[in-house]
Amino acid sequence: MQLHYYFPRDCHRVIYWKGEQTKEEDSSRFFGETSTDKIIVIESSWLERIRSTKFYIYTFNSESFELFDEAKTAGYYLSFEEVVPLNVEPAGDLLEEDFDGKR
Repeated sequence: MQLHYYFPRDCHRVIYWKGEQTKEEDSSRFFGETSTDKIIVIESSWLERIRSTKFYIYTFNSESFELFDEAKTAGYYLSFEEVVPLNVEPAGDLLEEDFDGKR
């Protein structure tokens, strides 16, 4: 799941998570006070806007999408064709979302 897309485009955010190459020193430094494997940081001025905005999840057929080579580690995908969503559903409260497995 691409966590970047769960926030408004203008909302600056930093998202980081433990990976296979995460060193123990970094894990202790950045995750030492929590049991989570993912951390999302936003500017405090966005908190109320995120809580009060209705967000939707769009599901697309992946066939026409390809990984954007210039940003491989960010996980951006592009389609050079017009695409129509297969499904649109409310995202619910993003701050309560279980990003580890619901979607």
